Amino acid sequence: METNQKLSEEEFSQMLTLIKRHAVTDMDQFSTWKLNSERGDIYVCLSNVPLAADDSVHKDLSHLAKS
Repeated sequence: METNQKLSEEEFSQMLTLIKRHAVTDMDQFSTWKLNSERGDIYVCLSNVPLAADDSVHKDLSHLAKS
C-alpha cells in the first residue's frame, strides 16, 4: 500500500472503530504514541479527558465508529 494514499471512508471508519476498541479495552486514562513518517514525526494522544477547556472544539466522530 502506498503511504501517500488517502484512507477510504471505510478505512477511516475502521480506524476509528479500532481506536475506540483500544480505548475501551486496553487504555486506562490515556495513550500517547509517536510514529515516524516521510513528513516527520506524528504524535497521537488519546485521552478520557478533553484536552481543550471547551469540549465543543472536539469534532464528534462517534457516528463513524461502529459499535
